[in-house]
Amino acid sequence: MFDGPQFGGIAKSNLDLANEFIKQGHIVTLIIKSADGPRKLQINAEAKFCILGNKRAVGIVLSLCGFFVKERPDLIIVSNLMPGLLAQIARLFCFSKVNLAVVSHINVFRNLKDRDFPLRKKIFLKYLVPHLLTKQVKVISLTEQARDGIAKILRRNIDDIQVIYNPIVVSDDNRANFLSEINWWEDSGLKIIVLGRIDPLKDIPTVLRAVALINDLNPKVLVVGEGPSRAALEDLSFELGVDSSVKFIGFIPNPSLLLSHANILVSASLSEALPLNLAEALTVGVQVVAADCDFGPREILGDNEWGLLIPLQDSSAMADGIRRVHDNPFPLKLLKNRAADFNSDRIAKKFLELFY
Repeated sequence: MFDGPQFGGIAKSNLDLANEFIKQGHIVTLIIKSADGPRKLQINAEAKFCILGNKRAVGIVLSLCGFFVKERPDLIIVSNLMPGLLAQIARLFCFSKVNLAVVSHINVFRNLKDRDFPLRKKIFLKYLVPHLLTKQVKVISLTEQARDGIAKILRRNIDDIQVIYNPIVVSDDNRANFLSEINWWEDSGLKIIVLGRIDPLKDIPTVLRAVALINDLNPKVLVVGEGPSRAALEDLSFELGVDSSVKFIGFIPNPSLLLSHANILVSASLSEALPLNLAEALTVGVQVVAADCDFGPREILGDNEWGLLIPLQDSSAMADGIRRVHDNPFPLKLLKNRAADFNSDRIAKKFLELFY
């Protein structure tokens, strides 16, 4: 149950997981607001749909009740605690015995402290969620680091919270789709890629300032993603004098081929759940330099075991980190071994093992 084939990493992870279940022979229904969106071509043709539209909470609960009674699913996997609460209310309301797993993709503590986060949702998170998401509901954290916080929110023992990574699926997109970007990189000394939605949380200004400090390496940076901060970042690249070294190419549903041609993936995010672009980089043997934010980068890269962690909002540290992995890259075999932990077949089986 999720928003649909939209821009974000949550949508991609859900689609990849759904497609893996279908590959394993299971019948999968996507419970979504809309089947339209930039990732719609990634939806498996065998997937079924339960379209919610733009219904409010009561309408979603009633739709879920109807779906549970009519289809009698064995397992529903829901992204985040608020949709999980709605699914649980529907489950209780219609006396459904469907197994419910709730995957927490977000930093719930950040939401509770955020002044702009709706008060109604804060109340739900603080008071209703702990009482209604009982131990019958399996709650999954994407990282070991976030598990303790989720347990406190739900007032559960930490051992009641499972840790299951999101899956990694490397695309086999046609090289011709990205030929112009690959050619743009060819005369550079260092091919850098930045992946993700372009918004303030991704802190791409730190990346641009770091690029200005490594001109001697002849870097070229592809920024792959779309979002509200794009125009401001393009202006900043001009101000810093790196506009000829940085190319914004917008959103691409499956940037795996582009990623595989890069030397280094850079992430300056201020907050993450589990940034799969880091794990995907390891899968294709690309070096990673990432800001050490809560919670995902350290979970994926360890204590600088499979990539380099740097302080947040520190362009000098990022520039130094890029130089370090450029001069002394992590061994390819080491990266590939870590990437195996995000195998989609393995992840799908872990979900089934929770209940069967």
